[in-house]
Amino acid sequence: MNTFLKFQKKLELWLMYLGGSLLVVLMFVISAESILRKFVNYSIPGIFEIASQLMVGVTLLGISLVQADKEHISVDIFNNYLPKIFIKFTDIFIYLLGIGLTSVFAYQGFWKFLESFQSGETAMGLISVPFWPGRLIVFLAMSVLCLRFLVDLVTVIVKKADEVETKET
Repeated sequence: MNTFLKFQKKLELWLMYLGGSLLVVLMFVISAESILRKFVNYSIPGIFEIASQLMVGVTLLGISLVQADKEHISVDIFNNYLPKIFIKFTDIFIYLLGIGLTSVFAYQGFWKFLESFQSGETAMGLISVPFWPGRLIVFLAMSVLCLRFLVDLVTVIVKKADEVETKET
């Protein structure tokens, strides 16, 4: 299990680095578009489609690492006033819900990726920008996030069992 956790953390880090790299590319492309349009009166063909595909990677590739570090926005106003057992059950419910939703997104992302790749689906525009890279990113990001939710669920359940054992002894 420890080897799996190390592998998952490395994978999440690499996905975050990839998402950050895509952000740099996105900034460069949009800056180049702005400069070219202002000074040369030229627009990069397919800029909207390219930026849309890059934005998928920027927004989704780091999401699992954010979950691993518990950096998502959460409302903790009531946590100090609720019993710990209630918080554990809500955490378990939330992780189960997360596993359910992200597994559906990963499943659909995989089939949409295959369909898009096999059919050669592209965006309509001056240049043909394929849709499959964005759909592959959705599948990959949601699969890794689903695994992160599963790891978090097991951690909460094991932690709960440890707390019960220490209270009984």
